[in-house]
Amino acid sequence: MNEKVKTGEQLAEWAQRHDMIFLCLFIITCAILFYILFTIGKILTKEREEMKKEREKFYQTITKQQQLNEKMHRLVEDEKKHREKSEDMLTEIDHKVDMLLREK
Repeated sequence: MNEKVKTGEQLAEWAQRHDMIFLCLFIITCAILFYILFTIGKILTKEREEMKKEREKFYQTITKQQQLNEKMHRLVEDEKKHREKSEDMLTEIDHKVDMLLREK
């Protein structure tokens, strides 16, 4: 750490001797800004990838839910058909019993 401080002091002395303090400050400021922009770019890229993964999981969940809904709908339709058949058979049996009772 002391080496970095010494290097900074030497740079400041050199800039002062050559009247380039503003140029050094500008270069240091640009370096800091480029580092910040680079870091932001990495963070945004990482978040975009995470969002893409979450979206894919969401689509998979929706697809599974739709498949389950379709199965449930088919089961309800099948049950409805069976109930109608049962009702028809009961009505037919009831009708036959009535006919038999009338004959006697």
